[in-house]
Amino acid sequence: VAATERARPGLRAGLAAVPPSLDPQLASGTIFSGVVVDLFAGLVTRDAGSRPSPGCAESWSVSEDRLTWTFRLREGLQWSDGTPLVAEDFAWSFRRLLEARTASPLAGQVFVIRNPREGIAGKLPPADLGVEAPDPRTVVIRLAQPVPYFLDLLTILSVAPVPRHAIERHGADWTKAGNFVGNGAFTLVSRQPQGPIRLAKNPRFYDAAAVRIDELSYEPTPDLNTALQRYRAGELDMIQSFAPEQLDRLRAEMPDAVHLVQQAGTNFVALNLRRKPLDDVRVRQALFLAVDREGIAGKVLRSGTQPAWS
Repeated sequence: VAATERARPGLRAGLAAVPPSLDPQLASGTIFSGVVVDLFAGLVTRDAGSRPSPGCAESWSVSEDRLTWTFRLREGLQWSDGTPLVAEDFAWSFRRLLEARTASPLAGQVFVIRNPREGIAGKLPPADLGVEAPDPRTVVIRLAQPVPYFLDLLTILSVAPVPRHAIERHGADWTKAGNFVGNGAFTLVSRQPQGPIRLAKNPRFYDAAAVRIDELSYEPTPDLNTALQRYRAGELDMIQSFAPEQLDRLRAEMPDAVHLVQQAGTNFVALNLRRKPLDDVRVRQALFLAVDREGIAGKVLRSGTQPAWS
């Protein structure tokens, strides 16, 4: 639900969950990913049609065997504190993602590059991890095998660059207001526990001229009905979602404000296979057959969700 015609310098957005971290290599979850997306920019981003498009990299090429990708960075990239952002920052960030001490739950997302498991185990020098920076504006990524969706993979948060100089100076506190350094469209102003996360436009963002919002406040409101009430009362300019049973009413009452957007993702139930009777594959197969995917997608969610069969 979005306010489409309100002219104001700032935007107040409802947030369905509080991010456990603003570190893109630790922030696992899509509900609050918009906050981190506003703070960091990777080699590749997505355009309005959700297609991979140039981000920090202005162009790229791939070898004939589809194993080596070479990215050319935009000229004059900077971190939000004015420090130059160079190719080695991207290479270092990939290495940090795969370090055991980082303990990133997202490390598996880049197992398509060369020697990732050896990198996590610390058995290989950094140059053998499949990501290198031959010069300040060139990032080379070598894959273990051809990956048709590799450009899409580079749009995820975990492969955005993180500021080595800030991390080495402040440790785990580098994401706190006052210490924070990013390279996205916005930078962190303040963050309250369980409260608003306030951002301001980053003038050093590579496409700052296209950013039309000066201030942005993410306000955690986990309850969907409460978030909707706050929106209708004018306390929020935008909310991410609403209870499915509200869809028909909102379409009738607020047709210009309701926007349904498709996302790539899968909802699933994770089972503890150590507990009986779930340790029996026949029981799991029976549960699989018993789930009415069409009914859940078409009658409960009713938002364009498709049944998943694998």
